[in-house]
Amino acid sequence: YSEQWVKLKKNNDIIQSENNDFSNKIQSIVSSFDKINENYKVLAVNVRASHGSYDDVITTLTQSKSNLDNIKIDFSNISIPSKTSTRDPILVYNSLKKVLDDFNTYIDAITFSVANEKTENVAGELDSSSADNLYSDSDLKYNTVTSCYSVFVQAFNKYKSSKWNTSSKIKNLMRIFYLVMVIISIT
Repeated sequence: YSEQWVKLKKNNDIIQSENNDFSNKIQSIVSSFDKINENYKVLAVNVRASHGSYDDVITTLTQSKSNLDNIKIDFSNISIPSKTSTRDPILVYNSLKKVLDDFNTYIDAITFSVANEKTENVAGELDSSSADNLYSDSDLKYNTVTSCYSVFVQAFNKYKSSKWNTSSKIKNLMRIFYLVMVIISIT
């Protein structure tokens, strides 16, 4: 029995380590993503109010895209632990992947919108109504990012709150093991 107990304990330690590693790496990705996750349309609106330039906005977007590419590389290197009845790391992984992919699409759309606004401004064809219309697609894409991020946060919070269930199962098994050992020693 003690051999089985050692195997069980070792397996639990491995599972806990995998889950901790996954959780920490996801949290690191989220922290990096939060630094670039913003609605960049505000920057273009500021340019219209003579605060900054379109080129500065495009440079910021290019830098954010580069940062996102680095985040996606780090994200692709995450090992996903096994799914259990109480934990679904695959759901967490896939929901964060969707957020990153959708944000990538948003960055492309907002960059296109800013470039078009710059072109219309230089041509003297820009008014506030036409400028706002340039951003309808990127606005929708950012709304998608926001809603997908909400889904991810819920999945990740659920994962983090349930990942310790394995430890309680091990404790229960330890109690049973102890009782069995007591019974064996009595007989």
